[in-house]
Amino acid sequence: MHHAIPPEIDAIGQQAIVVGLRVHSALGAGLLEPAYEHCLAHDLALRGIDIRRQVALPIAPPRSSYEFQSPSFQGWSEKNGALASCSWC
Repeated sequence: MHHAIPPEIDAIGQQAIVVGLRVHSALGAGLLEPAYEHCLAHDLALRGIDIRRQVALPIAPPRSSYEFQSPSFQGWSEKNGALASCSWC
C-alpha cells in the first residue's frame, strides 16, 4: 500500500537533497564521510531543520536480537524499546 508523503516531510527531503548537492559541490570528492556529514548537518540546522547525527537503529531479525550502534550511541534499552541515551552533535 502506498501512502502519500506529507508536504512538510517532502519539503525537508527536498532541502536535504539541495543542501547535500551543495555541500558535495563545495567540498569536492574524496573526503571521509564525517566531513560531509558535519557540513550537511550544519547547513540543515541553519535552515531550521532539527538534526540528529548517527542515531542508532535497532535491528531485530526473526528469533534474534541485534543492535546496530554508531560511535555516538550510548545504549539501547530493549526493556522499553527506546533509546536510553544518545549524544547528538
